[in-house]
Amino acid sequence: MDEIIIDRIKVFAYHGVFEEEKRNGQNFYISIRMSPENLADSDELSDTVNYAEAADIAYTAATNRTYDLIESLANAIAKEILLRFDNVKETEVRIDKPDAPIPLEFDSAAVVVRKKRHVAYIALGSNMGDREGYLDMAVSEMKNNGNVCVKAVSSYHETEPYGVKDQEKFLNAAVKIETLLTPYELLEFAHAIEKKANRVKTRRWGERTLDVDILTYDDEIIDTKDLQIPHLEMHMRSFVLNPLSEIGAGYVHPVLRKTVYMLKKELDRK
Repeated sequence: MDEIIIDRIKVFAYHGVFEEEKRNGQNFYISIRMSPENLADSDELSDTVNYAEAADIAYTAATNRTYDLIESLANAIAKEILLRFDNVKETEVRIDKPDAPIPLEFDSAAVVVRKKRHVAYIALGSNMGDREGYLDMAVSEMKNNGNVCVKAVSSYHETEPYGVKDQEKFLNAAVKIETLLTPYELLEFAHAIEKKANRVKTRRWGERTLDVDILTYDDEIIDTKDLQIPHLEMHMRSFVLNPLSEIGAGYVHPVLRKTVYMLKKELDRK
């Protein structure tokens, strides 16, 4: 994997748990490793990472406020790097603290934080009130979240209700996002969007102003009481696969080991 490395940026700052650290300050050394996409494909500055800008992100984060833990500082720098540079998919931030209050002889105490952009597919559905408006709102909420980048939105599909037939038709869509959120943070965000649409759960498969479901998150497999990824029934639902195939036909289901395109074709034949 191609990398850009900025090694040991020297910063004098006031981070630490102890009062004397906050009062007297000390030297910190910040190193950044970044993995941009298509690093060697262009000779244009806009297609790579501006080293000075990346270094300034680290320096500013380290001097604008104080942290008890350099782990928190490293995490803040890594997050800002990914938010600032769209083409950087992964980053690693190391902070060395050579004067850490350790009563032994040592060279340096250090922390290393690694963060990456995660790709997730989200399903949207509505069959109450302004269906299109609710889907538009959900997409807008994702676009306005600093930890989420909307990469693609399918067309809106009108579909027959699933499971319970005595209700209005649904409007369904799929969204591809890149996110810095963990799966559980993304789940909380999805619930917050539903809450904004005044979602009230009635009967199973029943009416709703808005459904926001996580279909996939990278290639992860999660099976807990609160979260199942990939979505357990996505391969059996045409109202999921039809819009999803528009924006993620090549995605390989991590359990079934089949692409979305293949799953859709199999379901169409049933």
